[in-house]
Amino acid sequence: MKINFIGTGHGLPEKGRYRTAMMLEVGQDIYFIDVGAPIINEMLRLDKPFKNIKAVFVTHTHNDHMSAVIDMVDYISVTESGASIDFYLPEENVIDAIKHYITITSLAPNEKDARMHTYDESFVYEDENIRLTPFKTGHLKYRNRPSYGFVLECEGKRVVFSGDLSYLLEENDFPKAATECESDVFICEMAHFDFELLSPYIEKCRTKAVYFNHIKHPTERIPLLMRENESGRFPFPIYAPSDGDVIEL
Repeated sequence: MKINFIGTGHGLPEKGRYRTAMMLEVGQDIYFIDVGAPIINEMLRLDKPFKNIKAVFVTHTHNDHMSAVIDMVDYISVTESGASIDFYLPEENVIDAIKHYITITSLAPNEKDARMHTYDESFVYEDENIRLTPFKTGHLKYRNRPSYGFVLECEGKRVVFSGDLSYLLEENDFPKAATECESDVFICEMAHFDFELLSPYIEKCRTKAVYFNHIKHPTERIPLLMRENESGRFPFPIYAPSDGDVIEL
């Protein structure tokens, strides 16, 4: 399995960083967790067939995590890409809005090959390659809307994606999936708090490596993270990937 950090930025565009998007490759099959980056352009640049995408999982319906859904559904609807993709979003009204937008600006969505579904914490996605389960986060609790992180199991490996967490980690909003069970990689956002607030939670993680993603103020925070990595404070390495960085498990 490969994890390609297509976009590592936060809610607002940064020079040299797309907004959040991660591409998972298992053999020839492709999955996305969040699609805030220009996915079609990146697929073309990387020479990846659009038809290889099996599923897209959106952690929550902020634009910087799902803006490419509209482009992807529209692309399927107006081209003969051969794609057949399942899109999983946590809010039905957003799916209705996507369908309406595409209908009034292009052709009617091709709902046969661009299938949009809702999910909640009872959801499990499983196919011949991966098993993915969501857990709730408090990111949108203040608006009484859902947001999630994910646990991915693939080829004997376990990866935890934090999703976006609450502002200043209110009510200890940190994923138990990262502290209660072993994982090979923990991918954690760092847009809504600083590292000193986060570090006591990171110290409790049971993982082989931590990758910080969705970083706000990267020119300030990334040097800090690298100094912390060199300090030996944690029993595992920590990284701050750039767009296009790939890890292989």
